[in-house]
This record gives sequence, C-alpha cells and structure tokens, in this order.
Amino acid sequence: SFINRLIQKYMIVKQKDFQKIYEQNAAEGFKILNAEGLEFVELRIQENAKIESHSLPFAVFFYVVSSNGDLSIDKVSYQVEKGDFAYCETDKNRSWHNKNTEELRILVCKKMP
Repeated sequence: SFINRLIQKYMIVKQKDFQKIYEQNAAEGFKILNAEGLEFVELRIQENAKIESHSLPFAVFFYVVSSNGDLSIDKVSYQVEKGDFAYCETDKNRSWHNKNTEELRILVCKKMP
C-alpha cells in the first residue's frame, strides 16, 4: 500500500495522507499508520461532540494533543487535558465528550492482536 511504501522509504506520514476511518456526530478519526503491531489514529472532536461508548478487543493508549475533555472508561469519567496520557485495557467500554468550544484532538495508539 501507499502508506507501507512511505514508511519504508521515509518513516514520515504527512497529515494530508491520513485516511478518514470514522465520522459521526461532529467527531472524526483518521488512521495515520499501522506498523510493528501498532495502529495510530488521530481523533478530532468538535465542540459538544461525543464518541459514543464502545469497546475493542485490544489495549488502547490516548495522548491529548489539544484542548480538554471527558474520557469515560467503564462508566467512570475522567477529565483529561492537553498533555495527559491515558490507557484503556482490552474490552473496556470507553467514550469521549468534548464540552469545550475548542476542537479536542487525541492521538490514539492501538496494540493490535
């Protein structure tokens, strides 16, 4: 694929080459790359938007790039802000809510099975 060739040659993926993989309720997800058993995704959540509760069959790591919001893991809500890091275990329900006027951006790293 294009991304695999890009990684092998440069180890750089430009934002314009991110693939949109999620769009719902003023929230978007963009796949950055898959490499070494990891998948990297950027989430962009607009003002008052949510990513509904869901679980995945693998661990997920989150780094808050900008703004702040609420991360709920198994119905426990945590306020997170720019610079915070969060970990969600396999099969745990998680959701995001941006209660701010600024776009909430999150870097996601999934440890693929």
